[in-house]
Amino acid sequence: MINKQDIKIAIIASGSKISKEDLIKKVNSLDENTKHMIYLKLKDMLTEKIYKLINELSLIPKEVSRIASNLKIDSAVIYYVYMEKLNNNKSHK
Repeated sequence: MINKQDIKIAIIASGSKISKEDLIKKVNSLDENTKHMIYLKLKDMLTEKIYKLINELSLIPKEVSRIASNLKIDSAVIYYVYMEKLNNNKSHK
């Protein structure tokens, strides 16, 4: 289920110019394998660079943009998918 608050956060955090409607369309067009792969890439990046990211928070959007560029997916979609998977994982525990 699409969470409107998470959509706002994803767009603001990423600095993306994507509309809410386009973000929803793009998220809905992704299959579960792609969403899981996005989640794992972002999780791995955050885990691998945690100390550097804590000291320099401005690196997080840059790293997300790099991942988004490599995957050819808008960075707001990357943020949203990560938050969605994170929330789903928490609710299943």
